[in-house]
Amino acid sequence: MTDRPDPRTAGGQPSFSLFFFSDDRERSKEAGYHLVLEAAKFADAEGFDSIWVPERHFNKFGAPYPNPAVLAAGIATVTERVGIRAGSVVVPLHHPVRIAEEWAMVDNLSRGRVGIAAASGWSPGDFFLSDADYGRRREETFERIDTVRALWRGGPVDVRTPGAREDAGEQLLRTTYPRPVQPELPTWIATVGTRETWVRAGECGYHVLTALVATTLDDIAGHVRSYREARARSGHAPEAGRVTMMIHTFLGPSETEVRATVHEPLVQYIETHISQASGHPDAPDVAGKRSLAEFAFERYYTHNGLFGTPETALPVVDRLLAAGVDEIACLIDFGVEDEAVLQGLPYIAMLRRSALERHREGSGD
Repeated sequence: MTDRPDPRTAGGQPSFSLFFFSDDRERSKEAGYHLVLEAAKFADAEGFDSIWVPERHFNKFGAPYPNPAVLAAGIATVTERVGIRAGSVVVPLHHPVRIAEEWAMVDNLSRGRVGIAAASGWSPGDFFLSDADYGRRREETFERIDTVRALWRGGPVDVRTPGAREDAGEQLLRTTYPRPVQPELPTWIATVGTRETWVRAGECGYHVLTALVATTLDDIAGHVRSYREARARSGHAPEAGRVTMMIHTFLGPSETEVRATVHEPLVQYIETHISQASGHPDAPDVAGKRSLAEFAFERYYTHNGLFGTPETALPVVDRLLAAGVDEIACLIDFGVEDEAVLQGLPYIAMLRRSALERHREGSGD
């Protein structure tokens, strides 16, 4: 990975993005991807850093998002400058050639605005899509994304998958087309877990995409330190590595109004997550699910999200930045009605402007 700063975020100032991940509401065919495209146009006009779209399979939780490259191509046609990123590509599910080809197409459509976060996947049921070994999915992620990046640079590259390379035989050298606009593919490693993954990402020179899931900001701060130390040991500029935090976000004119708007959607979102984690996502009930979701709501609302007004959310931004986060990726599709989400976007823009102003004052610019 090049250590050249991203021109959209040069100067060390905090950046804000919009993130899509998990909406499981039933939508009319007319609604389609209206929320994503309208939010992308807003982010483009307001100077946000990027739009992130995920990859999800075989579940209502994340149902709109089976192919981030297709949605990214749509975003490219309605925007001019905002970054377009996959958050994430489940790398072991795909041949590296497909990833390189698809995202090079989007890089051309967007005139050089793409980036991807590489995820290892979590559901064994998804892995029939690939020849990857579920038990080796983390190793497969790093091995395959290395091949993707080599193809991106121009090849020719041995495009056999890691398992196939163990067999005797000649290399299968290929160059992929179209050639991308960017000479390097901006790459993140998606992790909410162990220090080891952060360190591996740093050693490889990748950025990191993370979230406040089953962890604390103190934990994140420790992981960020380990990550930057690993980058330095491996010859990568420590501060050129970007830490992106996905965080549930909804802001409005008053705390009371925001809490009333997000309570039921967020509780239902958490219930769905509990069901999915139980291994029975379609089960009608999990014992105590509602009470667990209500308890988790308070934690999410108070500690793990950006909720309230721009003024009440600003201290949370300060804590994220103090922990070493560079980019705050605001997850906005957790069940709130589309029009309410769109009406809330100007308040996120207000928060962004306040954070940038505070940064300028602190740096003496």
